Amino acid sequence: AWGAGPRTEELVRLYDRGVALVEQHRHAEAIPVFDEVLRSAPDWNAARVNLAIALLNDQKDLERADRELNKVLESEPQNPWANYTLSMLYKHLGENAKAQEGLEAVLKADPRSADAHVGLRTILASEGKLEDAIAHFQEAKQIDPYLIPAHYGLGRALMQGGKTEEGQKELQEFQALRAG
Repeated sequence: AWGAGPRTEELVRLYDRGVALVEQHRHAEAIPVFDEVLRSAPDWNAARVNLAIALLNDQKDLERADRELNKVLESEPQNPWANYTLSMLYKHLGENAKAQEGLEAVLKADPRSADAHVGLRTILASEGKLEDAIAHFQEAKQIDPYLIPAHYGLGRALMQGGKTEEGQKELQEFQALRAG
């Protein structure tokens, strides 16, 4: 459930425009679009999460991104997108314990979230927990074999763990995927 609110054709079109702007990395332009959507449909949590994503990527008002995500989590504590985005915000702020908690909540709700596995493994690797990190990278790769960051992270973690040959193989897969 992504929240209630009127869904007129015009409002959905405006929401879709905001999503398209985020996908084009035009985050500053997306913010007022989602603000307009939320004026008409303040309980539309998908719009609020996408607003927070735009705010996080725009980097100018991270406190507001935090507030917007927490508004979603007040009504939907298990919302995986809000938990994931809030975790990325915490990771960006260097609050790894909070980020890890949020990513674990995402994986509890959706054990097949490759992005959450990659995010969690990045935190674990930065804390020197390489075996745990490697396990999450492998899980992410199994869920989505084309998830480029999973190959890169797995290769780096294997190399750090002394498994040079395996690590080099993963990094070669990463290069091949990235080349397209």
